This record gives sequence, C-alpha cells and structure tokens, in this order.
Amino acid sequence: MESTRFRAVWAGLVKSAVDRMEDFPLTRQWNRSELLDPDFLKGIEADIYEPVRLMYEGCDRMNAAAVKEFEKAVIAKIQVKMLVARESAVCTKELGTVTIARPVFVIGPPRFGTTLLHNLLSCDSRCRSLKLWELLFPGRLALLREDRLKLAQERSARFGKLCAGFKALHLYDPVGPDDCNWSLDNNFVDFAMSCSLPRLDAYRKWLLANRHEGAYKFHRTVMQIAQLDSPAQGVTHFAMKASAHLFWLNDLLEVFPDARIVWMHRDPVEALPSICKMHELIWNFYPGETGTGDKKWLGAHLMEWMATEIERGLQYRAEFVKRTGSSQQFYDVNFSDLVMDPQGTVYRLYEHFGMEFPFDMEQKIQHWIQENPRDKYGHNTYTAAEFGLDEDVMRARFKSYIDNVYHRLAPPPASPRSPLRLHTTTPVQEGFGF
Repeated sequence: MESTRFRAVWAGLVKSAVDRMEDFPLTRQWNRSELLDPDFLKGIEADIYEPVRLMYEGCDRMNAAAVKEFEKAVIAKIQVKMLVARESAVCTKELGTVTIARPVFVIGPPRFGTTLLHNLLSCDSRCRSLKLWELLFPGRLALLREDRLKLAQERSARFGKLCAGFKALHLYDPVGPDDCNWSLDNNFVDFAMSCSLPRLDAYRKWLLANRHEGAYKFHRTVMQIAQLDSPAQGVTHFAMKASAHLFWLNDLLEVFPDARIVWMHRDPVEALPSICKMHELIWNFYPGETGTGDKKWLGAHLMEWMATEIERGLQYRAEFVKRTGSSQQFYDVNFSDLVMDPQGTVYRLYEHFGMEFPFDMEQKIQHWIQENPRDKYGHNTYTAAEFGLDEDVMRARFKSYIDNVYHRLAPPPASPRSPLRLHTTTPVQEGFGF
C-alpha cells in the first residue's frame, strides 16, 4: 500500500487504539491528549509505521474476514506499545534502577526443544521467566495484575478455539513461561505471521533487511517493568527464549551484551514437517486469507525460512566470537541429549556458565516432566509429503548445517558424581513444546 494512501489508514488505527483503551479496565486513565500528543506519536510512528504499512500491503489481498482479524491484532499491539511507552516516560528513573544482568536466552528453530528447555530452566526458583500474561499485557501502571491475567486467559482461549490442535504442538499457558516473540510482535517484528501468511513478501523482506535494536530495547523495558512489578526475593537471573532470536542474534547481543546463549540443535529434517503443521494451524486465525491452504507453498517457504534462520544465527555468532575473542557466552545442546537426559543436560548447562545447580532442581524437573506427558493436549497427524517436502531435497538444503554443526556436536561429558542422582530419570517423550 503506497505511503499516501496508508497515511489515512495509520491515522485511523491510532485513533481506534486510543478510543478502544476504554475496553481495558485501566487503573490509570491516560489523558487522550497524552496519547495523541504529536511528539508522543512521533516516537510510536518511528518504531512501527513502516512494518505496519508493509503488512497492510499484503492485507490488501486478504478477504474481509481476515482483514478484520488482522486489524484487531494491529490495534491491540499499538495499544500495548502506547501503554509501555507512557509507563517508560513516567518511570524512567525507576526503570533505570533495574539491571538485567547476564540473562539466559534459549534459542533455536521451532520444534528444536526450546520450549521444553525453557520450562525446565524455569523450575529454578531463582530464575525469572516472563509469563504469557506479562508478555501479552506488559505494564503495571495502567492495568492490575489480575486484569492482565484475565485478558491473557481470554485471548488464549480464543486462540485455542480458532487454532484447535495448536497446543498439542506448542505449549502455551497464560500463567506459564513463554516466548520473547510476543514482546517482539508488539513492535511488529512478527515471527509467526511472517512465517505463515503467503501475501506478506514485502514485509518479510523488510524484516530481514533491517536491524531491530528498537524491538529488543522494548523487550528489555518489558523485562524491567516485570521485575519492578514483582521483585521476587533471591532472583539471580532471567531465562527467556524465542526462535526469532536466531534471525536477529546481532541485535539481541547489542542490547544484552552479557547474555548467556543456549543454542538448541536438532536434525532439521525431523523437525520441519512438524513446523509446517504448526503454521498450518495458525492459518485458522486468519479465516479465508487468500493464499492460505497451499501446503506446498508452506513447506517450501518454511524450509527456506528455517535455513536462512540457521545461517544468519551462525554468522552473527561467529562475528560476536571473533569480536570478543571468546565463545564462553554460548552453550550448545543436542535435542536428543535433552530428551534422553533432561536433568543432566540442565546440570551441564549450569556448570558451563558457572551457575550453582539448586539442591531441589532435579526433583522439580522430574515433577514437571511427570505433569506434562506426551499427548497431554492431544496429538496431530501429518506427513512431510503433504507439505511437498522430499527428504533428499531437505537434506541437500541443510547439508552444511548437518555436516558442519549438528554432526560435530560433542557428546555430553559424564557429569561429576553428586548427590543429585543425575542420569537416572525416565527420558522425555517427544510431544508438545518441542
């Protein structure tokens, strides 16, 4: 959509975002003049105007039902952006007292075990992971915690209804730890939409061609606000995760230069059909969108998207290690090791980063695994062939990663003897969250 035409659309979106603030049970009613102040809006526009315009370019070719759903999501994100921006302006000094030191970020393509490992790391009582409700509705001045949780539960329920079967592939829970993707999405660095919808070519090109430090600074602010909102005693570190971080690992490390990066690895050929099924289910959120339904497009697109994701991540990692002269901030985890020996894998991760492994961590991990068995939320049936995926073609596309990275991962060393009885648990069964 050309800039002159979109200017009027943008003005309408901003007005709707402000008007619909009344839909929220706000504890602090921001004055309309504050939210519509030209200087305030200039900052909002600088961050998100262009990606929203490019999204609408693809939206031009959607049907009315998909456009309505899309506009609802855009307005909600603009509202979040406004609320966090206002809170940042009011609490600048207070936020400045919150340091996010050496956060742990779990990265890797979807279905590589990132969700599983993130949940296991979150078993540590000293670990601060953002819950889904904190990511969807950040900010503590405008909304009470119970209202933010209720809104997140409503949104999750609606998503579950529209995208039936998704939870069997990817665990989401309003009160459970979740992806940084939600925070990036509120800055229109939208990983799920860019993966799923065929008509967003111009938006995808913009995503890959630009730096996104602004989105990561916003995410850091969300983490700071969350820490102010519930300053848990004894917290030593944040643990976060997202697949999208591979694409913009340079931006993540620019904003979090001391981050500890845990990189999940898996044979892409095993994971890709499952990823395709996950994004096929996301299509249901945009009913009748022109172009969805073409599973062959989805298979080819996601194969290239994943390959690009891995290649960019490896490039940015190599550049960072060369610049700093050390690879100590990275730790590689093989998916099969995590599945076969979850406690031992977490123990070795802690050991690598010089973190103390809590005395009750093994039992907490075991409890989480027992409470979250395979097929807890059902299962999905799919094949590589239905997405037009051929094993030889996939192996050729991922040959460099498989030969030079995945197959060269060192086997895990035997953990030192300890009273934790490591390596004695039942292996995790592959299911949701992988």
